[in-house]
Amino acid sequence: MVRGGKQTATLKRDNLTATAPKEEDLRPSNPEAPTKGPGFYHLKMEYRRFGVPLDLAAWIDCAWTLRGALEAEGQSILPDGRMELVFHLGDPPIGPDGAVQSRTLITGQIRSAVTISGSGRVDTLGIRLRPEASGIFGPALELAGAVHELPGVIGPRALEALERIGNAREPLAAAFEAVRAMTRNAAAPDLLVRASVEALERQAGRGAVEAFLPDSIGIRQWERRFSGATGLGPKAFARIARLQESIRLYESGQWQSWAEIALECGFYDQAHLANDFRAFTGQSPDRFFRDGRALAEFYRDGNFQDSGRTDR
Repeated sequence: MVRGGKQTATLKRDNLTATAPKEEDLRPSNPEAPTKGPGFYHLKMEYRRFGVPLDLAAWIDCAWTLRGALEAEGQSILPDGRMELVFHLGDPPIGPDGAVQSRTLITGQIRSAVTISGSGRVDTLGIRLRPEASGIFGPALELAGAVHELPGVIGPRALEALERIGNAREPLAAAFEAVRAMTRNAAAPDLLVRASVEALERQAGRGAVEAFLPDSIGIRQWERRFSGATGLGPKAFARIARLQESIRLYESGQWQSWAEIALECGFYDQAHLANDFRAFTGQSPDRFFRDGRALAEFYRDGNFQDSGRTDR
């Protein structure tokens, strides 16, 4: 997993403070509450999601920023079928191995929850790749299941990108320009896999995976192309889509029980849903949401803002 202290880049901090939350916005309501150290906890997080320029839409799902103060006890990130480029412009969080994360990362396809915790002021910019574009920075299957230092995958271009993004007046535009440079000579994503991904997600992983097999290809070849492009096999991708759908339905507040959600999502029964949920998170659905450890908690707090598509 990721180890800190290996990367160096010169970031002009005065260019970052303009976009960081104001100190009074991060101050706890209890003046005696700790603001750092073991008792440090989530005070306020601001999450924003951004659309992408049209020339990058084949590669990128969206961009996002996360700023504020992360809870010390840890927050869980769940699989969503997408790899990400992550640039920590503030204090990097502590990864699941207990080490401070490096400033620039690429997350392979995760197959179970990853827990991160706070180490200071969060100011992070992420680029979420489209599933079928997961192989543009290296073999998707080899990157799957771990978080990697980006320089180890693409070389010194990663630190150059981090420095440009950190020092830019418009970090998002600088990040898009960095991705343009990284993908300039890359092969186009597999359109057959893209069609399969979109079909699986429209159905939220319901039904037999074989039903999504394109007419023009055999199942073994399809599985190889799918896993080579996304870092996940079709069945694993469908399970993640179904997990995300069960969470979406739960958070909608329109369902009375997990048994109803299980049937709506295509599970055999509630026990089937609970087993799948436990395999991904290590906890039952009730325990997971009772503990409130999902990173999506930030979005439910009303800090989610969607700026829509940008054509810069």
